[in-house]
Amino acid sequence: MKLLKLTLLTLPLLLTACSGDSSTGGTEPVPGPTPTGSTDNVIRFSTSIQGMTRTEFRSDLSNLTGFMCAAMTNVSSPEMYFDAEEVSMKADGTWNTGVTHYWPEQSLQFFAFAPYTLPVSITPSAQRLSGFQVAVKPALMTDIITAWGQGSKPAANAVNTPVSLSFHHALSRIEVQVSNPSDTKVKVLGVKICRIPSIGTMTMQKTAGGFPTWSLTAGSAKDYIIKGSADATDATGVVTIQNSTSPRNVMFGQGGWLMIPQQLTPWSGGNSNDGAYIAVLCQVLSGSGQQLFPDEAGKYGFTAVPIDTKWEAGHKYVYTLDFFGSGGGAGQIDPNPTNP
Repeated sequence: MKLLKLTLLTLPLLLTACSGDSSTGGTEPVPGPTPTGSTDNVIRFSTSIQGMTRTEFRSDLSNLTGFMCAAMTNVSSPEMYFDAEEVSMKADGTWNTGVTHYWPEQSLQFFAFAPYTLPVSITPSAQRLSGFQVAVKPALMTDIITAWGQGSKPAANAVNTPVSLSFHHALSRIEVQVSNPSDTKVKVLGVKICRIPSIGTMTMQKTAGGFPTWSLTAGSAKDYIIKGSADATDATGVVTIQNSTSPRNVMFGQGGWLMIPQQLTPWSGGNSNDGAYIAVLCQVLSGSGQQLFPDEAGKYGFTAVPIDTKWEAGHKYVYTLDFFGSGGGAGQIDPNPTNP
């Protein structure tokens, strides 16, 4: 778990941003019977996954109905043994390809991924997902898991142990929360992360404990917003915080963003829309109820802070925006308040 601290600098609101809770979670085996192996030469798989909170594929794999897997020889100049095909779980708890494959004399390496609808290309020369683009809305964002494993034909009369595939999440999960220890009231209606490169190519890992790597497409920066409802009284409504150091989630029931792992380049401030930042759509009132921000009564305005985090695959990052906290600086005006 990592804790990162950012301090904002220049608006009439004192605001400190802290990002933390960067963690991968634990590893859980798939539910069902425990694979014990057999004495035949059929290629089978056992699976586990590194957990990451609120993703499509949960750490217990209870909602994973299948994945794609390809095999090639495990040598310096590999050759394909079978192309990517769907794998499903059998009654004994093992995962098998639809067509039965038997162990050859050579050892094999396996590349697996889900969801199976992704256009991942697996050949001896490259194993990658090209041109992946992050969806605009959290509900449409795709959770990707990948795995690498290896195995070989068992000796005569020896137990044929299933190939172990330890899946890892390929994306980073981003959430934002707010705190406010002062008597000044802050009402939050939305939050956005801005100027985030959104298109990239994923190269699959080649070690059992490894993560896939990403290269970004130049000029693909986009802004992503989650907005609540001014009239709602449930989790989708305005978040009001005052006299509280306990952070409040401002994802408005939408969970958060799944983004391409990357080193963020921070916004330089001012009117230059040149780097990554978080902006909060908020209204600030004095203890007596007088609106302090924005100037127009009854309206909400964006206040922003640059971020320079390195997002890593399989990690969850929670940014805490601390209004009027100890050591807080001041927020800046969003350089692009009407987008998206």
